[in-house]
Amino acid sequence: MKRLLPFLGLVAALVAGGGSEAGQPSALDDDKRFTRLTAPVEDPPDGRDAIGEVLAQRFKALWSNDDYGAGLETASDESVILRLRAASTAAFNEPADWILERYRAALEEAHARGIAEREHFRELFDIYLAASDYERAERLVRRFPDIEFPAIPEEIPPGPAPSEGARRLWRIADDPLRLEGFFLEPGAPRLLIVSSPNCGYCRLAARALPDDGVLGPLMREHAIWLVERSPANSYRRMLALNRKFPEAPHYYVDDPADWPMPDFSSTPVFHFFDGAGIRETLAGWRGGSEAMWAIARGFESIGLLDAESLPEGVFAYADAGSARCPTRDEALRLIAERAPITTREELDAHLAQMRAGGESPLLALSPEARQRLVASIGFGSRGVTGFRIDDLQARLEPREIREVASLFGLQHAFAGTLFPVELLGPDDRNLKDMRDCSGRYAASETSP
Repeated sequence: MKRLLPFLGLVAALVAGGGSEAGQPSALDDDKRFTRLTAPVEDPPDGRDAIGEVLAQRFKALWSNDDYGAGLETASDESVILRLRAASTAAFNEPADWILERYRAALEEAHARGIAEREHFRELFDIYLAASDYERAERLVRRFPDIEFPAIPEEIPPGPAPSEGARRLWRIADDPLRLEGFFLEPGAPRLLIVSSPNCGYCRLAARALPDDGVLGPLMREHAIWLVERSPANSYRRMLALNRKFPEAPHYYVDDPADWPMPDFSSTPVFHFFDGAGIRETLAGWRGGSEAMWAIARGFESIGLLDAESLPEGVFAYADAGSARCPTRDEALRLIAERAPITTREELDAHLAQMRAGGESPLLALSPEARQRLVASIGFGSRGVTGFRIDDLQARLEPREIREVASLFGLQHAFAGTLFPVELLGPDDRNLKDMRDCSGRYAASETSP
């Protein structure tokens, strides 16, 4: 289980950047190096597996051994944190030993200065566990006794494979905490669901499908919920997910390359496998009768259900249960109407005014961090859809984060996660409740 997901510490795309990473890295400060490290990987030749290799190459070219050795002692606090973030980005994608050692060295220095955050320790811990490196995870726990780490599960391998085509899976269990390996035999028709404990729509499907009178028995007998092991899909999240949805147990795949589906990054995706190959694939889940019928037809494609024999209204009940928050659309309209920046043109005008000496919450960020954020902003029909958040988290106070988010109408989405809800004014609190169907608007189940 060595393959990891790409770095996901962003809300939107990674920043567009330029320059040759291998040019003269010593002439660049750490902020500029970080911009070049996190520039998007355009069409990697071998698919997304190459992203980790590209980031590792950039990281190696941009920072020398001295930067993570004696150079750490003379670096500023800001540079130490940037080098810690750089090592974290590279390690999250490519957990090579030399990268992890640099991460550990930067963490040691940041801890000695009292500037390391709990998340830095927990992320390295999760990277070790995702790579099945329990020895180093234990050393990390012993080295920093003042940090509260999660328990380390025992890994129990399943023994020899019963057949050549058997695929190994891992289930997380507690009392005692452990990862148990087992083999899934090939050949039988199955619904293979690519999922993630971080996916809200996966949770909706895990709740709705096993409860259905027609599809529930098929789901329990023939569906396998599959998760690629990664620092983002930590065992703690998997354990919490399986406790909440015991009728839809999720399992780690041992080697994603062994499976017939081409990708584990998009979730949820439903692959109907007849024993020889995938016959139908459904991407996404929004609930309702249409989604239920799609699953029924998928089971029909692999010979497990006669969908044509089902009554026409068999799934009609799901339409009422899947209704989106009734006040959400009006809230989104009002949020877009009031946001200062909703289009690329408005963003360009704001930046021009800022360059001419105008005030802006973006000035709280360094020029490089500002460049990374601005380049990552996505626009949709209702304004800004998102942007990278790691620089906000690393550099700004909660009130400053709220001010940046408010520029783009995202303060309602970020409240409660990036800054306390209490920092919202009365009007914004009301809009957030409308958007989430919470507070006095809590009339129905919300979308994830």
